[in-house]
Amino acid sequence: MNSEVDRLLYKIIESGKMENFSEVECLFSNSQEYQHFLLFLQDNIKTDYGGKFLHYYDMFALLGDTYDFDNLAHLIKGLTIVENNKRMGSTSPVIGLYSKLVEKAGLLYLRTGDKGGIYLLIRHLADKPNKALEDITHWIFKYSENPYLPFGISTLNSRTIPNIKIELEIWMQRQGEIATKEENQKKENEERKNQREIEIENYDKEHQSKNVKQRNYRKYLNSLDTSQLLQTIISDNERPIYFYANELNNIKLESIAEENKEIIRELLKRFKQFENGQLRRLQARLASIVE
Repeated sequence: MNSEVDRLLYKIIESGKMENFSEVECLFSNSQEYQHFLLFLQDNIKTDYGGKFLHYYDMFALLGDTYDFDNLAHLIKGLTIVENNKRMGSTSPVIGLYSKLVEKAGLLYLRTGDKGGIYLLIRHLADKPNKALEDITHWIFKYSENPYLPFGISTLNSRTIPNIKIELEIWMQRQGEIATKEENQKKENEERKNQREIEIENYDKEHQSKNVKQRNYRKYLNSLDTSQLLQTIISDNERPIYFYANELNNIKLESIAEENKEIIRELLKRFKQFENGQLRRLQARLASIVE
């Protein structure tokens, strides 16, 4: 580590240890100067680890490896005060250093980007209390102006371990309800999809069956002579007249017996007053037969 970097880190640690921050508050005159220090610090960490590429938080977690629990806590305190009014947000090195501090305390914690990782820590703290970690956590909440400290998220409303526990239990319950709702919705969607596929399959079968029946019925009609055809049509009270348009159009005028003209007159009564062009032509053709 560069001697100048070591000197500055030592000064920040000492300020945290003594809780006398008057000197470090003026250590960096503005955000740009502090950012320059952090970049210089990162370069030194990379050099110490052979130039290996590291995530921003992991880089500062490695820096935390070089200190024991107490000195790391002092460094976190000092940096917390240094960063006030510098708008570091989620890029604060305190976030990575704090995760290392939790690890040194022998507790479980994951930076998940939401409240899930914090919930893991709070549950572990309930099973394995650690006053030193709880104290530094409360201290950060009290003195930091950065809403992202120490966990790296800004959506946590509570500022004490007990209240955080209550907030996260409510959040976890809500997450469970949301997950259950999403799972139920997924099942409903899947059931609707399956039902729709069954309906489509049944419709296709029914439609195919109707087509087969209709083709067979058409073949039957084609097998009839004119008299039988007209008698079949006039006896059909289910199908509309336009169903037989092709058969009626194909009737040969010379094949119309006198006794069938009365049937045609009855068929003409089934035409509506205003039919489309094709049916009007058929209507006119049949009318010409019985004139």
